[in-house]
Amino acid sequence: MNTLQETVELVDLGLGNLNSIATSLLRSGIGSRRLRPEMSPRSKILILPGIGNFDSGAKALDSNNFRELILKHIANDGALIGVCLGMQLLGKSSEEGRGRGLGLLDYDTTLLGKEATRSAPVMGWRTPKIIRHGWLGLNPESRYYFMHDYGVQDAPQGIVTMTHEVSGAPVASSVAQGKIIGFQFHPERSLKFGQEILASAVRELSQ
Repeated sequence: MNTLQETVELVDLGLGNLNSIATSLLRSGIGSRRLRPEMSPRSKILILPGIGNFDSGAKALDSNNFRELILKHIANDGALIGVCLGMQLLGKSSEEGRGRGLGLLDYDTTLLGKEATRSAPVMGWRTPKIIRHGWLGLNPESRYYFMHDYGVQDAPQGIVTMTHEVSGAPVASSVAQGKIIGFQFHPERSLKFGQEILASAVRELSQ
């Protein structure tokens, strides 16, 4: 498979394993480069990965000027993929802290399974329910690796593409609106299933 002419850029918040995402992309013939604060994006597609605390992510967006860079990129008809914390940062806010999200999608992130005794309601492999059939050519038997205790439950119905359940309530596994896609799970940790959906998202946004 030939490498896509347009390189995907990985926003380096310092909060995610960019090497794993780059390796997953490369296995699908997609090249990437790391986007640091002092650089200007030159690709149509940015990927915003992140692991950990929402406030840390919001602070990294502001302190590194990434917030302005990403919003300008979207305003100029660019595309964006948020992964894990990156998907949560696409929204407005989170119960995990007082930091501001990018506000690109109309949702907030909340603590999941508040009545549960374990600290992380979602950790491990899940097969999400497909809501938007035909999106990215999804296979209903595909499974992905999740690791999160905060999630999106109030997203507008039209943007949710897959869901999984936490304490009997649906949580957004993935979202899509225009040229913005978000994955709550870790495609880079989801073996062939994650590799396939990540590559499909890049190709979809490259059109």
